[in-house]
Amino acid sequence: MHTDELRAELAELANDVDPFTGDVGAVRYRVNRSRITTALVAAVVAGAVLTGAVALSHSRSSRIHVAHSVKDVDLAQLRAFDAVVVLAPDATPDAISRVQTVLDSTLAVAQYASLPAATLAFDLGYSRTPAAADLRTRVCANPSTRSFAVTLAHAPASLDELTAAIGTDAAVLSFANGVSDVQIFMHVEASAAEVAAVRDQIASNSDIVKTTFLDHQAAFEEFKRLFADQPVIVENETPAGLPESFRLDVRDGVPLDQFEPIFKNMPGVNEVIVRNTGFWLLPGQLTAGGLAEVCSSKPL
Repeated sequence: MHTDELRAELAELANDVDPFTGDVGAVRYRVNRSRITTALVAAVVAGAVLTGAVALSHSRSSRIHVAHSVKDVDLAQLRAFDAVVVLAPDATPDAISRVQTVLDSTLAVAQYASLPAATLAFDLGYSRTPAAADLRTRVCANPSTRSFAVTLAHAPASLDELTAAIGTDAAVLSFANGVSDVQIFMHVEASAAEVAAVRDQIASNSDIVKTTFLDHQAAFEEFKRLFADQPVIVENETPAGLPESFRLDVRDGVPLDQFEPIFKNMPGVNEVIVRNTGFWLLPGQLTAGGLAEVCSSKPL
């Protein structure tokens, strides 16, 4: 069709249409308002979808534990062993996740590791408290019991904080027993100069936050407390026969294994003991058979 013919037909159609007598401005207003309303509805719908997605994400994050957190380590890598957190034998995945979320989020915890049932039963045998005995009986009866070994950030003050945060989801038992991070035992005949050199070395290390020194008399007083039920042993010992020692508390997060080589070869030093999990670990892979063997033995 030619351009002239098209124009003629359009003109004819225009003549057939009745003229618009309404308010053009009002029509434009309604059209614009309709567009704005549609846009607002779309925005609200989009916002609702986004809010729902965020809420779903938060809901899922509260129920699903994120594996391999910074605090979650292998048992052999645990810096120390201050407490155990033991769940109920019938703990659900949600309960386990809630406990791990607490361990990840609370400032009371520096590190934690999953604890095999046989190791837990073995460890509980070292504690003489009724609570430990009850837990040991429960674990021996329920090999699937989940538990975690914990290094506290500020032991032992943070134990109450951890217990409150865990609530009724699990039992919390202290294993700290007031043990220092590092203990340096001098030879019994170590000289005053050798003791002073060790003291200076400790003072120069910024990672050591607290030092307790036990001279011969203080060592003897501690010896008497430890062997109060064996008076014959106490009677045959004297302050001069016991070594002086240093008890060190180390800044949170500092690896403890670095301190033994610093002090062990210094003149007058007899032994350096670093607090770690080595004492608590059973050799080899722990199986259900291993648990049965541990549970059949008498607690230490």
